[in-house]
Amino acid sequence: MSLSQKQMDKAEAWLSRHMPDRTCPARRRGNQGFWHQLVTAPTLQGERGTIPPMLAFLVAQCDHCGHAMLFDAAKIGIIERR
Repeated sequence: MSLSQKQMDKAEAWLSRHMPDRTCPARRRGNQGFWHQLVTAPTLQGERGTIPPMLAFLVAQCDHCGHAMLFDAAKIGIIERR
């Protein structure tokens, strides 16, 4: 899912408050930017044969080494939990 400009602005504001130092924690250099789309992962809930609920994440990734961190998009406030 691509982010709207409003969602990107919310993500940037949240990351600025919660991660003001964007230096990569793995290499202590580089800059943590974020993807302009969300990634999803199924939860382990649900019964066999049904589509499990999905969680959506914002990805912050180092532009130097590629180290990535996932942030729950609903907790950030850029989507509603369903």
